[in-house]
Amino acid sequence: MSIKTPRRKPKHNSNNLIRYGLKLFVLIGFLGLILGIFGGAWYYASHCSWFCLRSIEVRGEKHLNIKEIIKLSKLKLFKDNLLRIDASEVSKRILRNPWIKEAKVEKDFPDKIIITIKERTPIALLNLKGNYFLIDIKGVLIAKVSPSSYKHLPILSIKVKEPISGSSIASIASSGLKFLELSKKARTFINTIYPILCLDDIRKIIIKPESLIVYLRGGDVPIIFSKSYDLKKQFVHAQKVLCYLYRSGKYSQTLEIRLDYAPDKVWAKLKRS
Repeated sequence: MSIKTPRRKPKHNSNNLIRYGLKLFVLIGFLGLILGIFGGAWYYASHCSWFCLRSIEVRGEKHLNIKEIIKLSKLKLFKDNLLRIDASEVSKRILRNPWIKEAKVEKDFPDKIIITIKERTPIALLNLKGNYFLIDIKGVLIAKVSPSSYKHLPILSIKVKEPISGSSIASIASSGLKFLELSKKARTFINTIYPILCLDDIRKIIIKPESLIVYLRGGDVPIIFSKSYDLKKQFVHAQKVLCYLYRSGKYSQTLEIRLDYAPDKVWAKLKRS
């Protein structure tokens, strides 16, 4: 007959716990020391004169000057430290100027910032109730200007019933801007010795609810395009008709050219001989 005795639970080794605790304490202390060293080094580097901003280089400026761009950046020479400069924030500040389309800010250690910008290219003058604004191909208003300083640009005039606000300008002017975009590519559509309806030819575009009225430089012949029909097809038809009128010598007798009365049709009204 055997007598079973209950198993005793092994006693917890208190010495092992102490050793684990000491190791953990040492590890935490070591990590704290490392972080402290790095933190102290970072604080020293971000405040020492070695990384003090001493030079700002600006690239890509055309209309704006270097002083204007540096002012937009709000960077301070001999005060800012490169390690504390937020390049993305500086870029955002520069982009607040409507002239600037893109801005890239780079750090050139130890003491230089390089700002590279790309400016917007105005494609026309937008006439809003007698006030003229430079506008780019995307419909962004760049600046209010005097038209006498930009005579080489075509004028866009909006004549619609709906109220015009800053947010709706791009939408309302889109048809006129699309026409100007086609004018930039005019040389590629038909094969002629001289480009027809190219951007330099356009003097004025009147944007109406249902149509565009285009006037060329050196003439007062209205060329009327429909917003309801394909604008590129109308553009090519207008080029062909103008080419015929120029070659035949009948352009001087032309009173009106219409592309809005039927799809794929052009009507030219001439003076009676």
